[in-house]
Amino acid sequence: MKNNTGITLIALIITIIVLMILAGVAITSITGENSLMQKASDAATDTKKAQIEEELKLKLEQALIDTQLDYESIGMDHIYDKLMLTDTFMNDDMFSGVTGGDSENNIPITGVYKGYNYSIIASDDGKSFTLELGEKVN
Repeated sequence: MKNNTGITLIALIITIIVLMILAGVAITSITGENSLMQKASDAATDTKKAQIEEELKLKLEQALIDTQLDYESIGMDHIYDKLMLTDTFMNDDMFSGVTGGDSENNIPITGVYKGYNYSIIASDDGKSFTLELGEKVN
């Protein structure tokens, strides 16, 4: 009698099939439409956008402080003037297309900063201001 102590061909084929299925699942989870790579890319984009929004908020707050020191009341036109006359805006080539700033008609200040649209909007009473960061400009 012959003593068989090896792997059968069927067991080897089943093992290879299982490994191929596992490899397919792993590759799909890394490179698919809702993959780890896509999630990492989305997180990087969200982080960059949040950083830009924080930079704009700091510039707006500085303009508000400067405006309060120079004027009795604060209006969109005063903030627009401060933003346009301060060194941080005038020397920052990341700003473009800045328009608006009309207090009487409550027209917001809009523009593009580091490739993102933004708006500075006054509240109805004109005492507080909100920064809204929009989508990336192509």
